[in-house]
Amino acid sequence: KAYTEATATVWDGFTIQNGGGNIYAGRGAWIKDYGTLRNCVIRNNGSETMSSSTAIYGGGVYVNGGTLENCKVYGNKLSNNKPYYICGAGVYMTDGRIVDCEIYGNENYSNYSSSTYSQGGGLYISKGNNDKTSVVENTYVHDNSSRGNGGGMYVSGRSSTRRVNIINSKI
Repeated sequence: KAYTEATATVWDGFTIQNGGGNIYAGRGAWIKDYGTLRNCVIRNNGSETMSSSTAIYGGGVYVNGGTLENCKVYGNKLSNNKPYYICGAGVYMTDGRIVDCEIYGNENYSNYSSSTYSQGGGLYISKGNNDKTSVVENTYVHDNSSRGNGGGMYVSGRSSTRRVNIINSKI
């Protein structure tokens, strides 16, 4: 598992795979604040069962103010048998940037009776806690699935000061 916290750490040229465990965010990688994952492959992370009683954000990677650049994110899976949110099987992002990436083949599936608990198969963008803008640029999001909303991408929340810019991307 790769993790950055409040620093300008750059992880460049890595494969991050087979991550899991009983953590709520970023089963493969968790990139905070000024951290960057560049030229990486994030694959086959997540969990097929959930033993904790909490939400899970980001089966492949959780981007919280950081940057995901020129990465491939695929084959990540989240599955849940309990009534808790599972969001962003490939990527969960709040206040971050995704640039020149490909996000595909990720699966978000809740066995719980309400499909509202399973959102964002490929990419889930949260409104965040401040006035920052999340950016998705030159990115291709395809062939992802979710039992609930947003097989490709799901954007949550609403705010007059909150923005998500999607630039030259295919979803």
